[in-house]
Amino acid sequence: GQLGTDYYYIDVDLVTGDDQKDLIEEIKKFNPACSFPTMVINERDTIIGFDEDKIREKFE
Repeated sequence: GQLGTDYYYIDVDLVTGDDQKDLIEEIKKFNPACSFPTMVINERDTIIGFDEDKIREKFE
């Protein structure tokens, strides 16, 4: 990525059936409102919504 870190993303709208249900339950662990985008960093930190400053701060 632009900040020199590896990442992957999942477009939840494109996931179907039980896989989508499981994914939403996983997201709710980090973001109970299940709003998007939700960025989970190292299974520990979460950035909810697009906040470029917070994203850059996490990867500096």
